[in-house]
Amino acid sequence: MTTYATNNPIGSMDPKDLFDNAQNLDFALNDIAQAFWKDRFGRFRKSFWGMEQESAAQLLMQQLRFNAFIQNSGYDVIGEYTDGPLTISEYNQLIRYDGELWKLNASTGIHFTTTGNDAASWANDSVHFVSVGDGALRQELLGKRVYAVDFGPAPNGVDLDTDTIQKAIDYVYSLGGGVVDLGPFNWRIGSSSLNEIYDAAGVAVPAAQCGIILRKRVSLIGQKGKTSIFEVDPTLHAIGLVANDGNVLSGFELYSTWNMGVTGAGHGILHLGTQGGADTSCANSVFSDLYVHNVGSYGIGLQVGNPNNVHLSRIRVDTVGADGLDLKARTDVTIDPVGNSVSDVHISNHGLRVTGSAGVDMRGVWHCRGITVTNFGKNAAFNFCGIRFRTKPPSTDLYPYAGAKSTLAGFMVDPYPGAASSELSGIECGSDDVHISLGTIANVKQGVAWVGNANGTPTRCSATGITTKNCALYGFWVGAGIDNIQFSDCFDTGSATGFRIDGTNVAAIGCSGTLVKSIVALPTFIETACRFGAAAVSAERLSDTTVALSAKGTAPDINLRLSPKGTGFISAYGDIRPDAANTRYIGTNSLPWAGGFTQTAFTVTSGARFKTDPLEITDAMLDAAAECPPIQYQLLDRVAAKGPDGARWHFGTIAERLEEAFNRHGLDVRRFAFFCEDYISYKAAVIDEDTGLVLEPEQEEGIRLGVRYEELLMLEAALQRRNYARLLADQETMAARIEKLESLLSKAN
Repeated sequence: MTTYATNNPIGSMDPKDLFDNAQNLDFALNDIAQAFWKDRFGRFRKSFWGMEQESAAQLLMQQLRFNAFIQNSGYDVIGEYTDGPLTISEYNQLIRYDGELWKLNASTGIHFTTTGNDAASWANDSVHFVSVGDGALRQELLGKRVYAVDFGPAPNGVDLDTDTIQKAIDYVYSLGGGVVDLGPFNWRIGSSSLNEIYDAAGVAVPAAQCGIILRKRVSLIGQKGKTSIFEVDPTLHAIGLVANDGNVLSGFELYSTWNMGVTGAGHGILHLGTQGGADTSCANSVFSDLYVHNVGSYGIGLQVGNPNNVHLSRIRVDTVGADGLDLKARTDVTIDPVGNSVSDVHISNHGLRVTGSAGVDMRGVWHCRGITVTNFGKNAAFNFCGIRFRTKPPSTDLYPYAGAKSTLAGFMVDPYPGAASSELSGIECGSDDVHISLGTIANVKQGVAWVGNANGTPTRCSATGITTKNCALYGFWVGAGIDNIQFSDCFDTGSATGFRIDGTNVAAIGCSGTLVKSIVALPTFIETACRFGAAAVSAERLSDTTVALSAKGTAPDINLRLSPKGTGFISAYGDIRPDAANTRYIGTNSLPWAGGFTQTAFTVTSGARFKTDPLEITDAMLDAAAECPPIQYQLLDRVAAKGPDGARWHFGTIAERLEEAFNRHGLDVRRFAFFCEDYISYKAAVIDEDTGLVLEPEQEEGIRLGVRYEELLMLEAALQRRNYARLLADQETMAARIEKLESLLSKAN
């Protein structure tokens, strides 16, 4: 600190200069907060404390270099278990089985030889092994190491360090990959000076829109709790991760100055492809021990390509404008997005700038555990979601399966204390074969919701060991058109409705809460050992020789009904008898049985003798079908809702055209099962009295025509077979004529 700054030459005896020198010397020797001090000529000098820090950093770098040496003497993969038996002679040797790497556990001695090479032998051998998880991948990726501070001035908290880090990255990249060690420093970055252009799903992204450009096979490593990267411009993407394959990002804090009301939409870490999307790889990479906060869009966004063998663990994301983690699989049909995981992640205060944001948003196959999403929903005008498995994209999408085959085990979602929006979802699932388990969701509009769109609805999904609390609408909701969802050991407390079932083939086992089923859901809904309301049915053991199906509940009298469907019946394999002689009745005076009889059991088979003699499909039928080619059309209710440019196009046929065509050929279309004519009776809308929401829309009275496409397609197949046969006959006739002409020509010659 200089008070007078006379700029008198060195050696001046001016009392003002002597005062400045004494004051500056005091700062140079005794300040333990600043690494630099400014002399009376305005030049920066390193303080004694700064020298101490530099010395400590140098010692640390030497330790890190030694650690890197130790790491480089790591795992050795000796082969596939299925190619065995294999002999393990060192504890750092690994074998590969079922897509994972395994090493001997500490209690197993060497040399150890596996007993076989199949699943049966693995059941015995597996007790001697432990999975190394992503340890082998880390070992491979952390090969060559340089230190960012060797490529420019040490961070001083004032100047930008963008070029220093970039030089280190580019140097390691030129060597074929390795590690850039950030050390225990606080780095400041701005806009990249590189003159390059990258690709984000067809959108050009210049390097200048990013801070650091991290290249393929280059890892960026810090020391958790000691290393930070501060992007000074919230409009920039702090780290542009270009076509990553073999990268580790670990051990640092990444942040900017963005918050609600601040201009800027930069991401924390944004995955990019090379220019024009030539290389969109996102593979064999690890993100761990990261703290990303105060950025205007995604905390971490894997945007292009299909992630493959990508692992995110021990990540904290807070105060972001869009999704906390946005994990996409959408643009590379040649790569299956498998082998990916997310674990031990905490997302908070997300979606501050973009409505519809999720804490974790997933496409592709992701296996997740330990996910916590809290303190979100601050913008009252926005929609928010905690964890989302995406709804299905169009079938023309390069990866049309959204988040199918993903899993989630262990989670907690609670928007409080920050929630202001009423449109809050805990977990949304729009993908097939997703299994969710072991978690709690509280204080949202709907806890776990299975939802579809015009492209399709999810199926074959399960929820196990989940508790929902205080949901404003539903704890668990299976939307209309959704099929085959199973609940097991799920509980709701305090929600307006615990379980709302609008889909088909839904099953609940050992669940508790209030239950509402739509008319559509009722025929196929199954429940076992559940407590839905004040009455329940229980299958229980009374003794070693007796079990019971019992009505349970608070009412003194509860009926137990066995209800077949339609004309189905109740059967018993054994005698039916009362529990005490001469005490029970069958029927009553007002409800007598119509009669009864017995006969010997028989087997019903279905074969040709149960059908009329098969007849050929006539040409008239086929000619009528030929007059009704497939068409494309839009549904009127979708046009009304979305407009002609927003409503999707469908392929199919028009029932009225088929009716007209069959009439022209003297055929009554109503005699054929592919044609449907149903009378629709009037049904009033069902409205939730508490929320005012329309649960089931009004249904108008009228006639509705429809088509069973599978039968119509059989007719179309017959038409094609006939046409093919005619073409084949014409071809054979033509071939015979050509053969005859060739014969005549050969004779003439």
